[in-house]
Parts: sequence; structure tokens; C-alpha cells
Amino acid sequence: MRGNGWDPAGGDVDLSQFVKNRFFEGKLMTPQVMQNERRYLTDRQHTLMRYLFGSGIVRGLGVDPPVETDDGLEVTVEPGLALDGRGRPIVVDQPTSTSVPAVDGDELYLFLEYDETAVEPVPVPETNGDGGSVPNRVVERFEVTHRESPPSEPAVVPAGDLTAAIEEGADPQSICQTILTQYHEHHRQDVGDDGDPAVYLGGFQRTGSSGWSPQPDAPSPKYVYDLPMLFGLLGSHLTDTDNPHRTPVTEPIDSPPDDIEALNERLADLEATVEAQADDRATIVQYTLRKTINDRRRFFNALSDRLEPLSGEASRLAREVAQAATDDILEDGAAEAAYRDQLDDVLERAIEIGDELDGIATEGSLERYLQSVSTLQAALEDEARLIDTVDADDSLSEAADSIEPLVDVVPDR
Repeated sequence: MRGNGWDPAGGDVDLSQFVKNRFFEGKLMTPQVMQNERRYLTDRQHTLMRYLFGSGIVRGLGVDPPVETDDGLEVTVEPGLALDGRGRPIVVDQPTSTSVPAVDGDELYLFLEYDETAVEPVPVPETNGDGGSVPNRVVERFEVTHRESPPSEPAVVPAGDLTAAIEEGADPQSICQTILTQYHEHHRQDVGDDGDPAVYLGGFQRTGSSGWSPQPDAPSPKYVYDLPMLFGLLGSHLTDTDNPHRTPVTEPIDSPPDDIEALNERLADLEATVEAQADDRATIVQYTLRKTINDRRRFFNALSDRLEPLSGEASRLAREVAQAATDDILEDGAAEAAYRDQLDDVLERAIEIGDELDGIATEGSLERYLQSVSTLQAALEDEARLIDTVDADDSLSEAADSIEPLVDVVPDR
């Protein structure tokens, strides 16, 4: 018996009718009968999961950049849940580190694949004079795999023509039926294989001889549209009677006003909207800069403490970076310009710290730190957008926090 989705090896996944056991008095309950019962229930579940919910990440499953080891690459995956392309749930119940083979290229894409492991061997009766044992249970587990080419592009989000569904005088039931019919005709005719069943986790690029970082241009992981999310969006939309579509102007101009007075009123409304948005932006900028500056102060103070037994000069420079991280510049009307000037001083000392760290920090942590210094320097030289400059500043602080001193370094006397 074979239903849709059965075959753990990933072979036949086309739709086929389900066949279930029929029980009656005197039926011989052999292992084959019980296997058929399990396959029937499993096939039904996987088919519904596959065609009703799709595939992708349901919850969690963050993944850290790979770390070079003697055996290849070490990858750490956070706990979470995913549905693969066969409708099978994949559970990662705790942070899991695993090794994958090293790659020759500069790009790496990680995937999560369904797997099974037989466990709990139990003895079986002797057959033809031979005794032995067989596994008593099977654990549904996972395997982290990698490829050097990106995954295929995810399916385009289905779109429908809502204007064709909303006719004058139409009731909600008829509108929903029209939308469903349109969607089915355009997007639910194919019931064949959906392709690769693996769940894509993310892409990384080589940043040095032994370092990896997230690849900015890599395809984003595919996520499952769960019901709480959809109903949350629907409820938020239906209860926001003022401006459910978040348009900049709540009352669009359909035609030019007939008189100057009406035009002036409209212009005044637009000016008020622009002023409100400017105030909102100023508030967000101030909050973001204050958080970034405080994080930099905290991380570099901690770095100074860690480096003090090993290098007095490196510790002093880190302390100066922390002392330069003052947020009183935000009281000035030109907060953005003052922030960039502060970063010029920070960058100069950060470069000197990198020179001092050679020989007292691990190769991987030093390489990441130097990369973050280069990123910040490029942002300042190119006069990058404020959000990109802040991101480079945050990356520098995080890299400083991750610096690992070598354990066998002779303390600076």
C-alpha cells in the first residue's frame, strides 16, 4: 500500500488514494497490518500538511555563521519547527551543533532535511535456529546539509484580481467564493512533485581564510503562513477604521479643489502630515543612536577589562573608545553630524586596537573584528545612509564583544 508522501527516501510523492485497514473478528494482526495502519495515518497527515500549509520554517531555526574546524565546518542551529516539501514536520528540540564537509568555493547554503533513526533494539524469537534483535522504535530526526549553489527561487505569492470579485451589491459569501474560484483555477491545478523537500535555512559567504558571514544577497528562508499570523493581520486590518492600508494621506485627492480656500486647507493638511513624520523620524533617530552609543560603551569597557592582563596598550585604547561613546551629542540639533564626527575618533582607535590584538586574540575573532572595522571605515568614507552607518557601528561593537584572547599569551608586564 502506498499513499501520498510515503517513501522516506523521497521517491513517490504524487497523489494517490488512501487505503486503510478493515478490522474484523479473527483478523491476524501481523507486523504488516500494523505498518499499513501507520502508513495510512502518516500519509493522510503529510498530504494535508503539504497542500494546506506548504513548506518552510514555522518557528525558530536560526542558524549561526559556520566555523572552520579540522573536520570541516561546524554549524549551530537553534531550536525550532519546519515542514519539508513532503509535509513532514522536522523538530529541532535544542541548540544543535553539527559538522558538515568543508567547501572549496566562497558561498555556502544550509538546509535541513528529514531523517529517521532506528533505536531501542529488542530481542526477537529465534527463526530457523537463529536469534537476534531488531529496533523497537524509530526517531524522526533531522540532518543539516549544505550546498554551494543557492536554492531555487521560492514560488511567487499568489495574486488575485479583487476588483473582479467585488461587484456592486455583492455579499461577503459571493465575494469569498469568487476569490476562491479564481485562486484555485490559477494556483491549485498542479498536484505533482513540489521539487526539493529540504528546508532552506540561509546562505553564507567566506570573509577570509577561515571565516564565514551571512551573505547579503542570498535568498531569504521560506516561512510558513501560520493561522495566528493570518488572523492577526486580518483582525488588525478590520479594526483599523481610520487608515487600514497605512497610506500617507488618509483622504486622497480625487480631483483638484474648486477654490483657493479648499486648496489651502489641503496644503495645510499635507504640511501637518510632513511635520508629524519629521518629528517621528527625529524620535526614532535619537532612540537608535542612544542605544547604539550605549552598546558601544558597554562592549568596549568589557573588552578593556578582558585585555588588561594581556596588553595594557590594547586595554587603554578600548577604554578610550568607551569614553568617546557619549550620548550628550544627541541634545544638539545636528545629532547625525555629531554622531558621524564621534565615529571618526572611534574608528582611529579601533584601527589601533586591531594592530595590538595581533598575537593575543584568536585568528577567527580577530578576523571578524578587522572586517567590522573595514565596514565602518567604508561607511564613513562613502557617507552612507544613517541606518547603514549605525549597522556598521553595531557590528563593530558586537565584534569587539566576541574577541577571544589566546589562552597561552604571556601577560603584558
